[in-house]
Amino acid sequence: MKILPPKLYTPPSILQKVELKTISHNDGRRIFKPYGIDNQLFGRLDISFEQCVDDLNNWIIKIKNSLGKLMGFEIVKMAPQEDVIKGLTMEVSPEYRHKGFRFGELLRLFSIIEMNENKNSCLNLYSRPGAIYFHSKYKFEPNNFYLPERDMMLMTISKDEGFPELAERAKDLQERIMTQYSDTDAQQIFCQEANLLAKEYISKALAQDRELAYLEHPFEQGFSMTLTRENLLKNKDFFNQCFKKYGIDYKV
Repeated sequence: MKILPPKLYTPPSILQKVELKTISHNDGRRIFKPYGIDNQLFGRLDISFEQCVDDLNNWIIKIKNSLGKLMGFEIVKMAPQEDVIKGLTMEVSPEYRHKGFRFGELLRLFSIIEMNENKNSCLNLYSRPGAIYFHSKYKFEPNNFYLPERDMMLMTISKDEGFPELAERAKDLQERIMTQYSDTDAQQIFCQEANLLAKEYISKALAQDRELAYLEHPFEQGFSMTLTRENLLKNKDFFNQCFKKYGIDYKV
């Protein structure tokens, strides 16, 4: 019998507007001002976006409760001369993971706000195995061109008896990879094919069980994933509904 995580999140009744500012006249990057959300269980949650002292291109999104306790954070790289945002680390405090508090979703939405406000071409990250389906729910797609990780990705799919047709396609791709392993150009093409296959595999797993896909069809190793601006705009209605769900007055 499947046990779903508890549904502890209740959407706020009042939307609160996200206010933004530019860093300076010489640095046009836009950042959101400290933001508050009313939470049914924890009262007010304060969300901030602060520059890291050790690297001024690194920024940290923090979620704290009304007592100042850190509930979760994400560090992103947002260099003014670059066209991408890179997610470096996301952590939710252990006592709040997989319990329906949705702090990871809040962190993800605010990094997407930063991507959109700065008109970046994409938001890139390396996903740990257990978080692949989480990022996929927010339209991130496999973007893996590191051969050992690609091969492990295909290994996972090829061994999954739950999706036999995809498993056979993965095995076929594995065989073609081995016959041309010394051909650099061919390997890059195979990476693209593997990414598309993994995207299809993830979609099927989520369609089968959106909440427990990460347990029923787990990946053995993490890999790189990307949310492109094109995909963000194409799915703006989805993202706008996500913002509304959390009481965030913001639209793509």
